[in-house]
Amino acid sequence: MLHKLLLKQHVNFPTRARGADILMLLDLVITDDQFVHNVDTLAPLGKSDHAVLMIQTDVFSSGPITKQKFNYDKGDYDGLR
Repeated sequence: MLHKLLLKQHVNFPTRARGADILMLLDLVITDDQFVHNVDTLAPLGKSDHAVLMIQTDVFSSGPITKQKFNYDKGDYDGLR
């Protein structure tokens, strides 16, 4: 289904392990673009049995969008009249 929808699953290694249990791939990173360059695994946090994923992407922001807001309470309406 992923191939049919032109999607890519970027995690191809086990992300969960506990003791002698079977390693399992439970965490998924699925995208429709090529902006994910690298997915690495780090040690679990605390007592968790799930690996931490570090994902390197190419997502850029043009900065915050600021909208001009007028302060009508400070207008000199008497002088305007």
